[in-house]
Amino acid sequence: MRALCLLVLVSSAALAEDDEAWPGEKRRFHVGLGLRGIGGAMWQRGATFLLLESQAYVAGELRVGKHHAVRLQLAANAGWPGAFEGETNLSFRFGLTPRVMLGVGVFGIWGLFSLRGGVEIPLAFRFGGRRAHEISIAARVSPGAFNNVTFMWWDFKSQAFALSVEGALGYTFFF
Repeated sequence: MRALCLLVLVSSAALAEDDEAWPGEKRRFHVGLGLRGIGGAMWQRGATFLLLESQAYVAGELRVGKHHAVRLQLAANAGWPGAFEGETNLSFRFGLTPRVMLGVGVFGIWGLFSLRGGVEIPLAFRFGGRRAHEISIAARVSPGAFNNVTFMWWDFKSQAFALSVEGALGYTFFF
Protein backbone atom coordinates (compact mmCIF):
# COMPACT_ATOMS: atom_id res chain seq x y z
CA MET A 1 0.00 0.00 0.00
CA ARG A 2 2.85 2.37 0.81
CA ALA A 3 4.45 1.61 -2.55
CA LEU A 4 1.17 2.51 -4.32
CA CYS A 5 0.92 5.81 -2.40
CA LEU A 6 4.55 6.60 -3.21
CA LEU A 7 3.95 5.84 -6.91
CA VAL A 8 0.93 8.18 -6.97
CA LEU A 9 2.92 10.97 -5.28
CA VAL A 10 5.88 10.57 -7.64
CA SER A 11 3.53 10.49 -10.65
CA SER A 12 1.71 13.64 -9.44
CA ALA A 13 5.01 15.44 -8.89
CA ALA A 14 6.20 14.46 -12.38
CA LEU A 15 2.97 15.82 -13.88
CA ALA A 16 3.31 19.09 -11.95
CA GLU A 17 6.83 19.57 -13.34
CA ASP A 18 5.94 18.59 -16.92
CA ASP A 19 6.66 21.70 -19.02
CA GLU A 20 5.27 20.02 -22.13
CA ALA A 21 1.82 19.37 -20.64
CA TRP A 22 -1.03 20.75 -22.73
CA PRO A 23 -3.75 22.83 -21.05
CA GLY A 24 -5.94 20.64 -18.83
CA GLU A 25 -3.36 17.84 -18.57
CA LYS A 26 -2.08 18.54 -15.07
CA ARG A 27 -4.63 15.98 -13.82
CA ARG A 28 -4.41 12.49 -15.26
CA PHE A 29 -8.15 11.64 -14.96
CA HIS A 30 -11.15 13.72 -16.08
CA VAL A 31 -14.91 13.17 -15.92
CA GLY A 32 -17.24 14.65 -18.52
CA LEU A 33 -20.90 14.85 -19.44
CA GLY A 34 -22.06 14.89 -23.03
CA LEU A 35 -24.77 14.75 -25.65
CA ARG A 36 -24.59 13.16 -29.10
CA GLY A 37 -26.80 12.92 -32.12
CA ILE A 38 -26.45 9.74 -34.18
CA GLY A 39 -27.78 9.33 -37.70
CA GLY A 40 -27.38 6.76 -40.42
CA ALA A 41 -28.95 3.72 -42.00
CA MET A 42 -29.66 0.17 -40.83
CA TRP A 43 -29.98 -2.78 -43.17
CA GLN A 44 -32.02 -5.84 -42.21
CA ARG A 45 -34.01 -8.54 -44.02
CA GLY A 46 -33.29 -6.96 -47.42
CA ALA A 47 -34.54 -3.48 -46.46
CA THR A 48 -32.74 -0.31 -45.48
CA PHE A 49 -34.24 2.13 -43.01
CA LEU A 50 -33.30 5.37 -41.29
CA LEU A 51 -31.51 5.36 -37.94
CA LEU A 52 -31.88 8.52 -35.78
CA GLU A 53 -30.92 8.55 -32.10
CA SER A 54 -29.96 10.98 -29.39
CA GLN A 55 -27.57 10.03 -26.62
CA ALA A 56 -26.70 11.38 -23.16
CA TYR A 57 -23.53 10.04 -21.56
CA VAL A 58 -20.99 10.26 -18.80
CA ALA A 59 -17.35 9.86 -19.81
CA GLY A 60 -14.22 9.06 -17.87
CA GLU A 61 -10.94 9.87 -19.60
CA LEU A 62 -7.52 8.69 -18.40
CA ARG A 63 -4.40 10.26 -19.90
CA VAL A 64 -1.80 7.70 -20.93
CA GLY A 65 1.61 8.59 -22.28
CA LYS A 66 2.32 12.23 -23.02
CA HIS A 67 -0.90 13.37 -24.68
CA HIS A 68 -3.02 10.29 -25.45
CA ALA A 69 -6.13 9.13 -23.59
CA VAL A 70 -8.31 6.10 -22.93
CA ARG A 71 -12.00 6.97 -22.64
CA LEU A 72 -14.93 4.98 -21.25
CA GLN A 73 -18.43 6.27 -21.98
CA LEU A 74 -21.68 4.97 -20.50
CA ALA A 75 -24.71 6.23 -22.40
CA ALA A 76 -28.47 6.13 -22.65
CA ASN A 77 -29.87 6.33 -26.20
CA ALA A 78 -33.37 7.13 -27.39
CA GLY A 79 -34.64 7.24 -30.96
CA TRP A 80 -35.54 5.22 -34.00
CA PRO A 81 -35.43 2.29 -34.54
CA GLY A 82 -34.02 1.27 -31.17
CA ALA A 83 -36.47 3.15 -28.87
CA PHE A 84 -34.42 2.97 -25.64
CA GLU A 85 -30.90 1.55 -25.51
CA GLY A 86 -27.82 1.52 -23.33
CA GLU A 87 -24.37 1.90 -24.84
CA THR A 88 -20.89 1.23 -23.50
CA ASN A 89 -18.07 2.77 -25.50
CA LEU A 90 -14.32 2.29 -25.01
CA SER A 91 -11.85 4.24 -27.16
CA PHE A 92 -8.18 5.14 -27.39
CA ARG A 93 -7.51 8.70 -28.53
CA PHE A 94 -4.23 9.96 -29.96
CA GLY A 95 -3.39 13.58 -29.11
CA LEU A 96 -2.30 15.04 -32.45
CA THR A 97 -2.17 18.68 -31.29
CA PRO A 98 -3.39 20.44 -28.11
CA ARG A 99 -6.77 20.90 -29.84
CA VAL A 100 -7.19 17.77 -32.01
CA MET A 101 -7.52 14.09 -31.03
CA LEU A 102 -8.07 11.13 -33.36
CA GLY A 103 -9.12 7.77 -32.01
CA VAL A 104 -10.40 4.28 -32.51
CA GLY A 105 -13.01 2.63 -30.33
CA VAL A 106 -15.39 -0.24 -29.80
CA PHE A 107 -18.94 -0.09 -28.47
CA GLY A 108 -21.80 -2.35 -27.48
CA ILE A 109 -25.52 -1.55 -27.58
CA TRP A 110 -28.25 -3.38 -25.68
CA GLY A 111 -31.74 -2.11 -26.39
CA LEU A 112 -35.35 -3.17 -26.23
CA PHE A 113 -35.18 -4.37 -29.85
CA SER A 114 -31.52 -5.07 -30.52
CA LEU A 115 -28.14 -6.35 -29.47
CA ARG A 116 -25.31 -4.81 -31.50
CA GLY A 117 -21.61 -4.09 -31.24
CA GLY A 118 -19.27 -2.16 -33.44
CA VAL A 119 -16.30 0.05 -34.08
CA GLU A 120 -15.98 3.81 -34.39
CA ILE A 121 -13.38 6.35 -35.42
CA PRO A 122 -13.82 9.58 -33.43
CA LEU A 123 -12.25 12.93 -34.33
CA ALA A 124 -12.38 15.42 -31.45
CA PHE A 125 -11.69 19.14 -31.23
CA ARG A 126 -10.95 20.68 -27.81
CA PHE A 127 -11.69 24.32 -26.94
CA GLY A 128 -11.28 26.67 -24.00
CA GLY A 129 -8.37 27.65 -21.80
CA ARG A 130 -8.10 24.20 -20.22
CA ARG A 131 -9.60 22.26 -23.16
CA ALA A 132 -12.78 21.53 -21.18
CA HIS A 133 -15.13 21.76 -24.19
CA GLU A 134 -15.02 19.08 -26.86
CA ILE A 135 -16.84 18.80 -30.18
CA SER A 136 -16.51 15.36 -31.76
CA ILE A 137 -17.56 13.62 -34.94
CA ALA A 138 -17.40 9.87 -35.38
CA ALA A 139 -17.90 7.31 -38.12
CA ARG A 140 -19.47 4.10 -36.77
CA VAL A 141 -20.33 0.60 -38.05
CA SER A 142 -22.29 -1.87 -35.95
CA PRO A 143 -23.34 -5.38 -36.94
CA GLY A 144 -25.63 -7.34 -34.63
CA ALA A 145 -29.17 -8.58 -34.19
CA PHE A 146 -32.39 -6.58 -34.43
CA ASN A 147 -36.01 -7.69 -33.94
CA ASN A 148 -38.43 -5.78 -36.15
CA VAL A 149 -41.19 -8.38 -35.83
CA THR A 150 -42.16 -8.52 -32.13
CA PHE A 151 -39.77 -5.72 -31.07
CA MET A 152 -38.38 -7.57 -28.04
CA TRP A 153 -34.68 -8.50 -27.92
CA TRP A 154 -35.37 -11.60 -25.81
CA ASP A 155 -37.64 -13.04 -28.54
CA PHE A 156 -34.66 -14.79 -30.13
CA LYS A 157 -36.60 -16.59 -32.88
CA SER A 158 -37.57 -13.17 -34.30
CA GLN A 159 -34.04 -11.73 -34.17
CA ALA A 160 -32.30 -11.24 -37.49
CA PHE A 161 -28.91 -9.98 -38.57
CA ALA A 162 -28.71 -6.20 -38.91
CA LEU A 163 -25.94 -3.86 -40.00
CA SER A 164 -25.88 -0.13 -39.36
CA VAL A 165 -23.60 2.58 -40.71
CA GLU A 166 -23.76 5.76 -38.66
CA GLY A 167 -22.30 9.18 -38.09
CA ALA A 168 -22.29 10.89 -34.69
CA LEU A 169 -21.91 14.54 -33.68
CA GLY A 170 -21.35 15.26 -29.99
CA TYR A 171 -20.44 17.77 -27.32
CA THR A 172 -18.65 16.92 -24.04
CA PHE A 173 -17.87 19.16 -21.08
CA PHE A 174 -14.99 17.96 -18.88
CA PHE A 175 -14.90 18.94 -15.22
